[in-house]
Amino acid sequence: MIESFLASWSLFHNTYITGWFLAALLSLVGVVVVARDQIFLGLAVSQASLLGVALGMWLASALPHEPASTFRSELWLSLWSISFGAMAAFLTSRPWGLGRESPEAITGWVYATAASVAVLVLSRSPHGLEEVHRLLSSTIIGASATDVVTFGFLLLLAVVAAARWHEAITLLVMDADMAGAVGLAVRPCNTVLSLWAAFAIGLSIRVSGLLFTFGSLILPALIAKNVVREVRAMFWAAPVIALATTLCAFVLANYYDLPPGQVAVALQGLLLTCAWLLRRRE
Repeated sequence: MIESFLASWSLFHNTYITGWFLAALLSLVGVVVVARDQIFLGLAVSQASLLGVALGMWLASALPHEPASTFRSELWLSLWSISFGAMAAFLTSRPWGLGRESPEAITGWVYATAASVAVLVLSRSPHGLEEVHRLLSSTIIGASATDVVTFGFLLLLAVVAAARWHEAITLLVMDADMAGAVGLAVRPCNTVLSLWAAFAIGLSIRVSGLLFTFGSLILPALIAKNVVREVRAMFWAAPVIALATTLCAFVLANYYDLPPGQVAVALQGLLLTCAWLLRRRE
């Protein structure tokens, strides 16, 4: 099994490395999401990012050939994805609208609306629904050397930020009132965290699809929460769990010729089930 994986390295090394970087990066973001019990927020932002990609593709199909080629580029579609993810994160971070709806209500509205509009926008486009289906599943097989560099750099930034400010972030997500009392600018800090999550999710959607993105965002952090039980420790436990599970998943996926993203998420889901069972026994 290991020999088969090593033999595939020359063909799929960009996919493997990008997947590991993505899993670790998203798991760090997921610590904040899970610690705040905002799991549905992660799904809503992911779906809004997918809507951004769909709108970018629709605009490309509606434009003349030359401008359309620009809007079909990975860079422009990623910008659409990040922008809509950021808007979703901003909308769900505070009460809005009639009756000052709760963030949970706005989150549900964002998810349902984005999911339906993304399909409607591309329903009449050539191969549009196929593209939506592709983005809903794992597409990490097509990762490039540029993706390796991009997500390696973003992971480095996230690790440095977590090492430098993990105490402040922990206090912010656990007790916002206390964080404000000790001098933290709670609202700007929350905005920065939300936008960083939207940026990471939006950029990941185009490379790994919704399933792998959301799974890597939530599942390693949930496993870490049940294993170490402290937010401070989750900042190192979640990336370790994400890296270990994706490494095993990619080896298994290569040996059994299965989609690597789905194997990774399934393995993390199984590990979370085991963590729940063990915690219940305790």
